[in-house]
Amino acid sequence: CQDINQKFTYLVNRQQLQDVAMSLNSGKNVIIHSDLGNGKSVFIQQLALIVNDRIFLEFNYNSTRDFYKEVRQISKKGENVVLVFDPYNTQYEFISTLFSLELPNIQFLLAARTAMHENIESRVEKDLKIDRRQIFDLNYLTQEECVELNDLFSKYGLWGKDASLSSQRKINILGTLCKRNFQSIILYLFDNSEIKNKLTQIIAESKSENAKKLLILSFV
Repeated sequence: CQDINQKFTYLVNRQQLQDVAMSLNSGKNVIIHSDLGNGKSVFIQQLALIVNDRIFLEFNYNSTRDFYKEVRQISKKGENVVLVFDPYNTQYEFISTLFSLELPNIQFLLAARTAMHENIESRVEKDLKIDRRQIFDLNYLTQEECVELNDLFSKYGLWGKDASLSSQRKINILGTLCKRNFQSIILYLFDNSEIKNKLTQIIAESKSENAKKLLILSFV
C-alpha cells in the first residue's frame, strides 16, 4: 500500500529504492544483493511498483525452452522491460550471453545472496561491465530507516518485552545491538516476544512428527 508520495505505509521505505529506480530510469543495468532475510525479494516487489513505466519480468532459465528467442521477441515489442534474475549467479552463463546481444528496450536487474554475488563479482564487472556504482548492498539500514522501522514496530505492537522503552533506546537496539541488519533485527524481536515461547509449547505438545519438523524450521 502506497500513499500519494509513493511511500509504502506498511514497509520501511529504503533510500536505495530511489537510487536503484534512478539507475533503471537512466537505462542502466543493476545488481542488488543481500543475505537471507534482509529484504531482497520485497525490495524487488517495491521497485516494480515505483518504476511504473517499465514492465518487470522475472526469468528463471532452463535448457528445455528457447529463452533466447523469447527475450528477442520481448525486445521487438518496443516496450521498456526489466528482466529480473533472482538468483542470477545460477543463471550466469545464460545472462552473460544475453548481455552480448543487441536487445533494445531490455534492461537487467540481477539479484543474489551476498556470498554468491561476491564469489563471481570480479567476473561480473569484467564480463557484464556493470559499474560498481550500480551494485547495491541491501544488508544494512540507514539511521533514518531505523527510525522508520521503530515507528512501524511501535505502531503495530511488535516490540514485545521492550515496548516500554523510550524511542531512542529502541532505535539504539536497531542500530547498535542489531547493527542495522534486518535479519538480526527480526531474530532479536523473535527472541524478545511471546512468539518463540508459544511455538516452543506447540512443538512440545504436537503429536505429529511432520508438524514438529515444520515448526522447527520456522526457527531457522
